[in-house]
Amino acid sequence: MISKNAKPDASPLDASDPHVELLRAARLCHPDWESAGRLTFRPPITDWAVWRDTIFFPSVLPAFESAFTAFVQGHRKELAASDAALDVALPPELAEASRRAGRRLAAEYTVPNAEKIWMHHRDRVGAGELPGHFAVMLAVRAGAFHLPRGAAVSALLFLEARGGNPDGTARDWAEMIAGAQPRNRGSHLRAA
Repeated sequence: MISKNAKPDASPLDASDPHVELLRAARLCHPDWESAGRLTFRPPITDWAVWRDTIFFPSVLPAFESAFTAFVQGHRKELAASDAALDVALPPELAEASRRAGRRLAAEYTVPNAEKIWMHHRDRVGAGELPGHFAVMLAVRAGAFHLPRGAAVSALLFLEARGGNPDGTARDWAEMIAGAQPRNRGSHLRAA
């Protein structure tokens, strides 16, 4: 079953369902994805297209991509700079929600022991030296588990869509993801 909050008409997933790959990516990025809650797609912004154009494309996506690249290339300073940049870019109420969710993700879930940059960043977030935004922590987890960037972006969008529209169905979330996929940014998961 997709979620305990899914509508009754939602059908269970099987291996041929295109959502399986998306849910696999979401689970790697956030092991408890079903209870991730609301992130940056939340009131006062309740329209997905407005959120996409005013929050996701100008702030969240650039920080996510920068953090993903910094982690994959082993650049601690650039990773920290991505986190700090997102802290400045988000409106205060959204920044607080993002930090809370990111800190929880950093504190409660681990990645492979060989990922020293993850441990360094997690420790700095835990010490209050870095904000620990959700998109940044998700990018680090995605990099640690060697997810392709497109799959990681799709997982981020899925978690945002599901958190901001918890009563939606898998089809609703897939349509939201498809509507927010970055154009000309390489491969991404098929939303549905």
